[in-house]
Amino acid sequence: MHSFLQARLDDLETARRQVDTLVAETTAEQRAWQPEPTSWSIDQVLAHLNVTAEQYHPRVQRLMDRLRSRGLTSNRLYRPSPFAKLFNYVAGPENNMKLKAPGKFVPPSAAPDTLERYRGQQEELGGLISQADGLDLNKLSLGSPITPLIRFSLGEALELLCVHQKRHLRQVEGIRKHPRFPPG
Repeated sequence: MHSFLQARLDDLETARRQVDTLVAETTAEQRAWQPEPTSWSIDQVLAHLNVTAEQYHPRVQRLMDRLRSRGLTSNRLYRPSPFAKLFNYVAGPENNMKLKAPGKFVPPSAAPDTLERYRGQQEELGGLISQADGLDLNKLSLGSPITPLIRFSLGEALELLCVHQKRHLRQVEGIRKHPRFPPG
């Protein structure tokens, strides 16, 4: 497997373990608690990641289908564009700036199955990453759900999904460590 893709699968495994630890022995009340009225709860953070996956995964699959149909395979190094590097920094865990989610990505009221859906989306993303092996990670692009003017190669989209998730799992850690987090 391409080293870049293996690193993304490793990211997913780390996220799976992190979520299991963060939500272990939490109650529905704790997962629904918001530190501030305008802040998200744990369930809302996971619902946001679900909405993001629902918007991106089909686009990633279509891009991979196009790459395959055109015979665009390669094992060359993944090379993100300067824009993708900036976008991944802004969406990633190193950026401490609070960002407002675009309308399409605002989580709905968290459903009782939010955690299970999140886990299912992670399995799906792992499958997409595995299917990407051997495809050219730098050729062709998909349009962002925000606007088709923002475009990402296959490698850029997969990296974005992983760094974005890291950002929000750090947010869940902050919720759990909040001094007013309800006791179990």
